Amino acid sequence: RLSVVVVDVHGEYSYLKDIKPKDLGLSDNEFQVEHIRASHIQIPVQSLAAETISSLVADMSSIQVRDLRRVISEMRGTMKDGYTLADIVTHVRENETISKNTREALIGWLINLDDTRLFWEELCS
Repeated sequence: RLSVVVVDVHGEYSYLKDIKPKDLGLSDNEFQVEHIRASHIQIPVQSLAAETISSLVADMSSIQVRDLRRVISEMRGTMKDGYTLADIVTHVRENETISKNTREALIGWLINLDDTRLFWEELCS
């Protein structure tokens, strides 16, 4: 059985929840869509590697990934109780070893990801 997870941050695929198996000529057990609201999904930021973050945005260069990896590594070493994407933004913004263009691009991407509200400091119990 094949499963597909679609994270629809802009709402373009909301129609999928209304598709019925019979509309596709399938039986109920051959096709199923489960609609889960983003507010019910929480991804802890500490579980995200720089490469994972880069896969969620468009066209992040290897240099940008490298700088983000360094920032995340430093934060993991110093912020044992967890951190948010906003904390990463602050660290990127304050890190003068990162070029201005890279800093601005990383900040923009991280803020956009934070706006999705999918990412949290830690898993809620």
